[in-house]
Amino acid sequence: MKEYAEFHDGSFEGLWIDGKTAHIFLATVERDRFVIVAEDVAELAVEGVRSGNIIFEVFTRDSEEVLPQDIRSLYALQEDSVGDTQCANLLEKVRFQGWRILEINPSYGASCLILASSICLFRREDWTKLQLKPGESESRTASASCRSSREPTLPQAPAPPAADRMGLDDETAMRPPIPHAGR
Repeated sequence: MKEYAEFHDGSFEGLWIDGKTAHIFLATVERDRFVIVAEDVAELAVEGVRSGNIIFEVFTRDSEEVLPQDIRSLYALQEDSVGDTQCANLLEKVRFQGWRILEINPSYGASCLILASSICLFRREDWTKLQLKPGESESRTASASCRSSREPTLPQAPAPPAADRMGLDDETAMRPPIPHAGR
């Protein structure tokens, strides 16, 4: 399970369903905006949407972490022997297909549960650029970027200076190169 604590007390700003792709619009409490793109959505459940949806927690789980109650909730299965059989069959399919779960739980307002083949996180401005590429459909553009990463991550902080990556201190890294005598 991967939790995205950055969204605690942030906002669930909306949802756009484009065929088998769902775009979930979120903001941090600092108003940094992101879009989670879920592709090849098998099932989706969003409930309790209100004005001013406040996020309590956001996390993703891999196929082996999908729970029977997730399946029951997503597919509205009955609590009987037929529902038990359907749940077991669907859970087996989830694991076989390698589907993942995105779960958004609210402090107030909307909850969201999505079962999809891939789930990726984008900064809103990066997602917008992908959507505006000329000559490509909206979901296909995001899809190409999303497929390259199975594990959603928040955008990385800038890479440390080269000195840090090579195990050098700043003083050593700042020295001018030593000229070669043979040239």
